[in-house]
Amino acid sequence: MRLDRRTLRALAAASGVGFTIAASVAIGVLFGRWIDRKLGTEPCALIVGIMIALASAGSIVYELTSTAKRTDDTGKDHLDRDDSR
Repeated sequence: MRLDRRTLRALAAASGVGFTIAASVAIGVLFGRWIDRKLGTEPCALIVGIMIALASAGSIVYELTSTAKRTDDTGKDHLDRDDSR
């Protein structure tokens, strides 16, 4: 089975989105738990860490998808194209 460029780009974008969400949530959970242990505020910092992580992941996913919509299959930005020629 041979994959074309468009399929490979879609797979790369999907794996990037998944990794971004997983990494953001993991960092938020670990940091929240660490702060909770240091300050003794058991679930509060964990919840705040998860909320910040999800907001951050959402922002990054939005950037990735908006960039993917602007570029064509060669990776060039549609805004860079000069259509007047």
